Amino acid sequence: MILIPFFYAQNINKTISAVSLGDFSVSLGQGLILHNDFGTGKSSFVLNVKKSGRTIRPYSSVNEVNYFRGGGIILNLNKNIELASFASYRPIDATVDRDTSENTDFDSFGSIRFDGFHRTPSEISNKNSIHQTNVGGKLQYKIRDFKIAANAMYTTFDAPLIRDEQLYKKYQFNGDKLLNTSFDYSWRYRNLTFFGEVAASDNGGTAQLHGLLMGLDRKIDLSLMYRNYDAEYQALNANAFAESSNPVNEKGLYLGMEIRPFKNIIVSTYADLWENPWISYRRDGPTDGKEFLFKIAYTQKRKLDFYVQYRYEQKLGNTSNEQIIDYPEQQILQRLRAHLSVKVTKEWEIRQRAELSYFQKAGVVSNGYLLYQDIMYKPIAKPFSFTARYAVFDINDFNARIYAYENDMQYEFYIPFFQNRGSRFYITTKCRIGRNYTWEFRVGRTYLQNVNGIGSGNDFIAGNTRTEIKTQFKIRF
Repeated sequence: MILIPFFYAQNINKTISAVSLGDFSVSLGQGLILHNDFGTGKSSFVLNVKKSGRTIRPYSSVNEVNYFRGGGIILNLNKNIELASFASYRPIDATVDRDTSENTDFDSFGSIRFDGFHRTPSEISNKNSIHQTNVGGKLQYKIRDFKIAANAMYTTFDAPLIRDEQLYKKYQFNGDKLLNTSFDYSWRYRNLTFFGEVAASDNGGTAQLHGLLMGLDRKIDLSLMYRNYDAEYQALNANAFAESSNPVNEKGLYLGMEIRPFKNIIVSTYADLWENPWISYRRDGPTDGKEFLFKIAYTQKRKLDFYVQYRYEQKLGNTSNEQIIDYPEQQILQRLRAHLSVKVTKEWEIRQRAELSYFQKAGVVSNGYLLYQDIMYKPIAKPFSFTARYAVFDINDFNARIYAYENDMQYEFYIPFFQNRGSRFYITTKCRIGRNYTWEFRVGRTYLQNVNGIGSGNDFIAGNTRTEIKTQFKIRF
């Protein structure tokens, strides 16, 4: 383990707005080049589609790879113009292609690893095998409620990235140098907020998104977003609004609406339509899709939160039959959820959830359910607290899987998915020892009734139970 100290300071004087040394994160525009915040993608928060945040800030995420290491600075050139610049040099984990005649050297690498695992000989050999250099900046002009910025980032590796020759990877980045540029804008006029970004990579590919937030009246708000990402667009650190994980090979239109008809009731809904002009992973042809969400929530502040949510998604995916030629066919995923959270006292809270899942493709149906009960004890002036959950589930297969967020220790997060038939419990405890010490402990256990083994490869467990144990001791200076 290597400890990397960092330094960060804000508002040093009228000129220097921020300085960061060590590990830091960078956010530019709407994420077509770079945005280190967790994405504001499609969710029940239907109006949260516009990205924001500080351009440079210290890195504090649990993610082990999504950071820069070096330095950054933000300067106020005058009251309207801001200049930010950064430089980073760090090792990354990558799958390298080693020269058989020289075992210690390698000619290229095939992919960047993001899991952070160093458990097996293969994973250990890929650790810190490539070095990545990033240099970039932003020049922004702002006056009143309008701002526009020019962004750029140049990335180099000490060996070329050479992907395999699968057809859907034809336009993905290969090489050891990549330049991305963009400009983004935001303008607030009365009850309207316009925003967007237009970006280009040095191979000629482009990507753009444009959005509008609108307050129709005191009870109705709208969000609208159009996106058009070329299949040829290349970006290694992009984190923009998209159906897929990267803003490439996609055109789409999103409309969200939030209605507050009564004091304690909120109705949220969105519709998203998109198409993929070029082939993509597990889709051997141009495809399209649509997704809809409806949620109605009833809330009593600090007492009760209840909502019902339905989501429908229809898109194309390769046939699951063993055909010589794959072709895309329609698949439908539906999920229905009911959630209740009750604050019993100031210290005790209980939560219940029931969720149903239904998946259909080529006449084959899979479905399932998840039920869980949470108990949370968080006293205000006492050193001990805990969160516990017991869940039962019965889900046919991976296609109908259901995700559920779990409370974890500080600096950790866990969002497992459920399939097969069984149960799961976990408990997370936290104990403050004096003013400067905190001890946390977490144990979780999954029991599956209908399988004799869990996982695969080096993660395979011969049995039907899996247990995770974590502990952490924090000293505050």
